[in-house]
Amino acid sequence: LVRDDFINVVSLAIDKAMIHGDGLKEPEGLLTAATGTGTLGAPTWAKVLAVLQALALKNITPNAWLTHPEVATVLRKTLRESGLPGYLLENGQLAGVPVAVTNQLAKKAGAPATGRIIVGDFSETFVGTWGSVDVVTNMYAEGPFSRGAVQVRILTTCDMVPRREDAFTVIDDVTL
Repeated sequence: LVRDDFINVVSLAIDKAMIHGDGLKEPEGLLTAATGTGTLGAPTWAKVLAVLQALALKNITPNAWLTHPEVATVLRKTLRESGLPGYLLENGQLAGVPVAVTNQLAKKAGAPATGRIIVGDFSETFVGTWGSVDVVTNMYAEGPFSRGAVQVRILTTCDMVPRREDAFTVIDDVTL
């Protein structure tokens, strides 16, 4: 149970850094490293196809969309074509490409906040780890010691880089 909790915490931290990392104390994340930008605003089928076309013109075949739950909800309730059956996001796919939904991809701050989507070929991402996962305990840390507890830290060293920065398109203007 404890080991699984440790694995979950470390995995979430690595995932968040791979998306939002600033490149200083964590890997440069896709929001910073990706060179492609797109726009959806109020999503329409034509705008989705334009994003995919822009990737195709760079010889990129996307294998996933990554988005926030609120954006997924917008896509699930937006019809492809007015008066015809079918929504933008159906059966876990958007335009035939799988969609991963996570709150690890934060909304873009502002007034009003807008949703984000990253689309691209995620096989173009390299993740390297070295060393091992270190579990460091400190039973004399000031706060935990006074409560009779032990401070536990988990350390891992890794880096991430997209092999092709243009393999990803960041869309950060989705109307929520």
